Amino acid sequence: YGPLIVSPTAMEKNKTADDPYAHEWFRANPVGTGPFKLKEYVQNDHITLERFADFHLGWEGPHFDEVVFRIVPENATRRSLVEAGTADATTQNLTPKDVSSIEQQGKLSVLKYASTAVFWTAMNGFKIADTKARQGFAYAFPYQDVRSGVYEGLIEETSGPCTPNTRGYDKNGFIYKTDMDKAKQLLTDAGWDFGKKLNYIVNSDSETDKAVAQLFQANLQQLGISMDVTQMESAASTDLFYGSASGAERPEFFAWSWWPDYNDGYNEIYPSFYSQSKQTAAGPNSAFYSDKRLDEILDTVAPGVPEAQYNTLLAEANNILTEKNPGGLYYGSVLWYTIMAKNIKGFQNNPIYINTYNLYDMYRADA
Repeated sequence: YGPLIVSPTAMEKNKTADDPYAHEWFRANPVGTGPFKLKEYVQNDHITLERFADFHLGWEGPHFDEVVFRIVPENATRRSLVEAGTADATTQNLTPKDVSSIEQQGKLSVLKYASTAVFWTAMNGFKIADTKARQGFAYAFPYQDVRSGVYEGLIEETSGPCTPNTRGYDKNGFIYKTDMDKAKQLLTDAGWDFGKKLNYIVNSDSETDKAVAQLFQANLQQLGISMDVTQMESAASTDLFYGSASGAERPEFFAWSWWPDYNDGYNEIYPSFYSQSKQTAAGPNSAFYSDKRLDEILDTVAPGVPEAQYNTLLAEANNILTEKNPGGLYYGSVLWYTIMAKNIKGFQNNPIYINTYNLYDMYRADA
């Protein structure tokens, strides 16, 4: 993730009419700089890197000669690999219960650190167009059950789609609390059809997203609203949410998250909520959210404004996305974690590039 840089020379040499940025070529043929170079890439199985002998910082001191990244889809297998010592590290791809269990055993290092990632349940702005209806669903969401029961503390209560670590975050921002009576009243005022069956899509490889959806499903049942929880493979959900499917073809709710390319609330909010970011090439406004005032704020902030004005406008944007015209059901800023063998040293977390390893500085300590 992030604004990665590729070689324009390689792009020009390998682009085609159907692939003007040589995307498919780059998938198998990385061209770049750094301490390690590609030795082997078996798609959907593993990536092997080896030292680049002429790296400009040299190779004095402890460093790895070779690093292997394994692609392991099954959660249980990932856990067993790190526990058995067959793998040295894994980041943010076990269940919170796994993390708690491994931490209690004390055999591996469990590193927890702040991120700039916010997780939420997206609401389809086409199918749930009425503001009161979205507010009603926001009050019906089981926030505390999700934070304590599903994430087991690996998440912090926050306001809106930014984190306390993100520039522009409003520390006094509005935060929903579950209120089923208020939810029912708002949905009734909106004229919501309580007999209409809803759908919530989650990635099939995320037990956490599934558990969140099921808790929400149970709360809606208390209101007499029926909702299916549908599991979809990652590739299929990517095609659906980043593709050209209309609002009518998308579910009412789906699991979503975002973090910025750089530390800036504008960069966190714009992709998922700017109205013109929907139905564009790979536009991530997959929920078809639209708010005229929010667009005005983002257009004002985009070219750069003084810090005080920036903070005021971002606070207003956050209030629009939460209290006034909810864009999602935000359940918090996620604490990232890396589980690692205790003899692996030199790891540094990065709250922006949250799934990366600073390989050059890492090494295995002598027993």
